[in-house]
Amino acid sequence: MILNNRHNWKHLQTCLVKVDDCSNLSKRFKTLKQYELAKLALIEVGCCRPPSVCGYPAVNASYNDLTFHPISSSKDCILYKNRKPIKCYNCDSWSF
Repeated sequence: MILNNRHNWKHLQTCLVKVDDCSNLSKRFKTLKQYELAKLALIEVGCCRPPSVCGYPAVNASYNDLTFHPISSSKDCILYKNRKPIKCYNCDSWSF
């Protein structure tokens, strides 16, 4: 499946949201320190947290403090939301 096709991505996105990868992070990592030191899967890095260029501090493994003004003008910083079906699934870039 080619992901640079919007139709294909929307289909895959629907499946990924249902898998609960992002929701499971807070179950796997009980402390912020554990989460910060963890080796995350690419899907967890790319979809479950805001791009690193945004500079939003993590409160825990499934929630970032979005009250901070993003340090980047990337539209992905605005697209990211803490809500499960949104997270960064609509972002154009991944935060590697």
